[in-house]
Amino acid sequence: MRLTGELQIKCSRCNQDYTFDSYDFEYESSVCGEGNMGTRVQHSFLVNFECDRCRQMIDVELICYEYPDNSIDYTDEKHTGCSILEYPEFEIEFDFPEEFLSIYDQILMDPASVHNLSGWDFEELVAEVYRRHGFSASVTQKTRDGGKDIFATCAQGGITYTSYFQCKQQNAPVGVSVVRELYGVLERDGIDKGIIVTSSRFTRDAIHEADRLNGRIVLIDFERLRELMQQRGF
Repeated sequence: MRLTGELQIKCSRCNQDYTFDSYDFEYESSVCGEGNMGTRVQHSFLVNFECDRCRQMIDVELICYEYPDNSIDYTDEKHTGCSILEYPEFEIEFDFPEEFLSIYDQILMDPASVHNLSGWDFEELVAEVYRRHGFSASVTQKTRDGGKDIFATCAQGGITYTSYFQCKQQNAPVGVSVVRELYGVLERDGIDKGIIVTSSRFTRDAIHEADRLNGRIVLIDFERLRELMQQRGF
């Protein structure tokens, strides 16, 4: 079972809005009964956190009951400390043998599985995404990466531009220090652009710092990376 779309909620105390994508949820499943057509399974997707503005605790649980196998029986939800503005949708996730699926296809089918990748696999995924968008991209050797994970070039208007990539496969937001470090590497090597790609998101300070650098550093969070994976070209 998986979620598609976004959960949008509003804190009931201060009206602060929040949006969560499918990979932001904790997932639990359990058998909750037996019937004539087999086992009934409860799938729960959970979000709980403290409001940034008023410190109220917010809890949301989205529940889907699967019965019989590969069929949605009915759905339910529980929430405290918030109102729900928009719900994501439940989808049955069909299993395919992993040997028949590339990492690229696995992430498209199950975005949350990006957190199961090794750092190297995540870099290979990012390189493949940009190759499909016209770049010549290769993952660097870890022992001598020189401050970059991927070296890429792209020809535009008869001119070849070079980009350095830093890839951050992590759950925590990427901070401003990563932006500054990559910018220093660009300046040192005389490179046109740096691109930071993460399986999570960026802090406000990181976003502000990238904006200040006038396009030299591009930030690609996981939501944007998924969009690029679903597109055929820039």
